[in-house]
Amino acid sequence: MPQRLFDPDHSIDLRPTTYLVRLWVKPADPEMAWAMDDWVFHDVPDVEDVLTWAQDQQSVTAFEVFARADPNRDWVRLHGVPADGRETVINLSLTAE
Repeated sequence: MPQRLFDPDHSIDLRPTTYLVRLWVKPADPEMAWAMDDWVFHDVPDVEDVLTWAQDQQSVTAFEVFARADPNRDWVRLHGVPADGRETVINLSLTAE
């Protein structure tokens, strides 16, 4: 259950500046591998713009959206799952700097 954050630190801008969209296309032959195509978006004002772009791609079966605010950090998935069923899960420990 979510809890209200009473003392947020507004001195740090945590908005992502870079998004990665991974587009998945199902193969015509089930014995073949899924096609995957990655697109990077920089300085996008709203994640909704990225989601709309991904949804508008006609040949796509599924898509994932990742974000990161710092180029030295890992990508964080915001939407979707790997369409080919081979998911890798990494547990991250978040700490304040």
